[in-house]
Amino acid sequence: MFKRKLTALDYHNPGGFDCTDETHSDWPKAFHQYLQDLNCPFGGEQQPEAVDWLLGLAVRYEYGDNVDKYKNCKPLAAPTNSDKAVDPSSTLTVIRQISKQE
Repeated sequence: MFKRKLTALDYHNPGGFDCTDETHSDWPKAFHQYLQDLNCPFGGEQQPEAVDWLLGLAVRYEYGDNVDKYKNCKPLAAPTNSDKAVDPSSTLTVIRQISKQE
C-alpha cells in the first residue's frame, strides 16, 4: 500500500515496511499528538490512512525542497493495453461463449 511513496522517498526496504510495529507504550499517544500537530485529517485509530497521508506529505516536502532536481524528470510511460483493467462483463461474455461451445 505504501510502496510507491516509500520508494519515492528512497526508503531502504519499501516492501518490508510495517506501520503496525509499535514497540513503545507511549507510541499511540505520541503518534496521535504528531498527527494533530500536522493537522492530519485522520486520527491515530486510522493508522494506515494516517501513515499514507504522512508519506504523501513527505513526498510533497521532498519535491518542494528539491524542485530543480525533479523538474527535468521524464514522465512515466503511458500504460499499455495489458496494464488496463479488464472489464468484468467482457470476461463473462467470453466465458459464456466458451461454455456454449462445449
